Amino acid sequence: MGYQWSANCGETKTAGIIIKDISFPKNTKTEEEPLMKAMVKKIQIDFDKCTGCRHCETACALAHTEHNSVNPYQSRIKVFVDLDTGCSFPVIAGPYTDAKCTSRNFAIIGGQKFNTCMLCRASCPEKPFFFEPGTEIPLKCDLCGEPPDPSCVKWCTSNALTLIEVEEDVEEQV
Repeated sequence: MGYQWSANCGETKTAGIIIKDISFPKNTKTEEEPLMKAMVKKIQIDFDKCTGCRHCETACALAHTEHNSVNPYQSRIKVFVDLDTGCSFPVIAGPYTDAKCTSRNFAIIGGQKFNTCMLCRASCPEKPFFFEPGTEIPLKCDLCGEPPDPSCVKWCTSNALTLIEVEEDVEEQV
């Protein structure tokens, strides 16, 4: 699973690969362990279209809460709003890491400078969100099951979130 987003700086960015000049490591395999190509579903995020309505958060929370109730802490997507610029940034929960980030980098989006910690998908000790309420078990987006049918995409009225399919290297299943 993965996520892509675009911003009004005119570039498409893929989470986990590059944000401006900041590189994040990808899984690498040795020549002895070949990777296969597969079509993978991802959620693409277009920050320019996000209105900050948070319908995606509600939809995700509803999809992950029992008894048709809504617990916002169950949501695997959070919308952060920069109060100075009014820009909204949906961030989808990624894998857990028990290590704190060792670097503080910045991304330039629409001519504005943002701390990449805010845009990072990892559940980590630095951020108080993307953890199961009461148990503190890390949350990760599951695209609302198999086959992928993410509620956040269906409820997004501004089309800031779209489900796409891309070819990607994947480990061979044994």
